[in-house]
Amino acid sequence: MFGRSTVQQCEAKIVLLMELLLLLLLLLLLLEVLDSHTGMKPDQTSNRKNTSWIKKSNMKHDVNDNLVYCAVMGDSRIGKSSISRSYEQGYIDADHQSTLFENYVVRHKMVGKEYLISMFDTASEKNFENLRSFTYRESEVLLLCFSTCDRETLTSINDLWMPELKRHSKQTKQKRPVILVGTQIDLRVGHEDSEVSTDEGVQLAKDIGADCYVECSARDQKGLKEVFQHVVFSALKSRKKKTNIIKKIFRRRSTI
Repeated sequence: MFGRSTVQQCEAKIVLLMELLLLLLLLLLLLEVLDSHTGMKPDQTSNRKNTSWIKKSNMKHDVNDNLVYCAVMGDSRIGKSSISRSYEQGYIDADHQSTLFENYVVRHKMVGKEYLISMFDTASEKNFENLRSFTYRESEVLLLCFSTCDRETLTSINDLWMPELKRHSKQTKQKRPVILVGTQIDLRVGHEDSEVSTDEGVQLAKDIGADCYVECSARDQKGLKEVFQHVVFSALKSRKKKTNIIKKIFRRRSTI
């Protein structure tokens, strides 16, 4: 039998390894977006004359605007991983097996502009909270999911996931927008004792201070587009709010 200290050391090493992997994925995603904006291969950039500093700054700003980082959380076996894969691929991979950490890139067009949404999906077990906290820090929006055909997963929102989010917000002193998502609506058949109604989802979203409540089905793709529309909208709204706060701070300093 392994001692408690040995197990803790192994968990710490796993978390560190996953953090390094996540940083690598973010770097690869950014390089991919840069290539798509410049329309050049990496070896071509060295032969091109430098443009003005303003143009470079604007290009970097545009790239950042197109990237949205989102973390998905909720109990296991509620179809939260299938949300991203179904929307991007157009179908559910029945042979897919969940892992400790997964990252999906979802493309979504809104108001004539294409956004790349990097979805962070981590294990739901309680002992992986340290790993999830890292994805929270790197995310702009949080998808908080439960199954509409399993009332126990709804109970977990208040009993497990909201307390975890509050602990993280207290540590980082930063509150991120939350979107409450009810999954697996295609499995809802009308059993009031075990299922969750739309009205209950709407009320819970109000109670926890979520931006909104959205229902979806990864199997028939109903509501998936709305989920990612709200992800982008919440991210843009949060960015605008931060920008306004920074402007107010500079105005105050300029008047001193």
